[in-house]
Parts: sequence; C-alpha cells; structure tokens
Amino acid sequence: MKHILRFGDIIAIALVIALLALSLVIVAKGAGSSLVSISFKDGESLYSLSEDRTVNVPGPLGFTVVQIKDGAASVLESPCPNHTCMLDGAISEPGAVIACLPNRVMVTITGQREVDVVSH
Repeated sequence: MKHILRFGDIIAIALVIALLALSLVIVAKGAGSSLVSISFKDGESLYSLSEDRTVNVPGPLGFTVVQIKDGAASVLESPCPNHTCMLDGAISEPGAVIACLPNRVMVTITGQREVDVVSH
C-alpha cells in the first residue's frame, strides 16, 4: 500500500512549520528584553541588561557601584557595613533582586519570565 501525501496533509505540515518559525521569532525577540531597574532614594533608573556598564548609585551612606556585564547585574562596591549585597552575586533572571538596605539601593531584573509549566 502506497502512502501518498494529500493536499490537506501538505497544508497541515506547512501550517505546523509556519507556527514553529513564528514561535522561534517571538522567543528570540523576548530574549533580549530584560532591563535592570536600579531604585534609590531619589528615584529609579533603567538600563538594558545587554549593554555592559558600571553605574554609581547614590545613597545615604555613599555610592553603591552596580556592574552590568555579560547579561547579569551585580554590586561591586557598597558603603554598607555588612556587604550582603555584594555577596549576593550576579542576577540575570526576571524578578531577581539585590538589595542594599542600609544604603537604600535596590537592583531588580525586569522583563518576561520564562514559563516552564502552565496548570489550570
């Protein structure tokens, strides 16, 4: 018995391929959309997570130095007494936070979180 693709089969295969290509484009667009939000006493600043830079953030104790490098943000220097914010390491996932409470500086990654499972 021969298996021959019918016109409807070809349309279904083309539709599946088109949907896969569209989903790859959507995922690729969302991959670079994360931002670093740095909140401090006088306001908030937003920076792209994809651009390397060092930011001096003013606080009541002095300057907290935040580094954005290789798609992650970390606190390099802080005038706080215990340096917990520096020990937190680098963050890169949306929703991740580094807080320097004594100097009133908060570093947050914003953007879309990747969904592993959807449950109803």
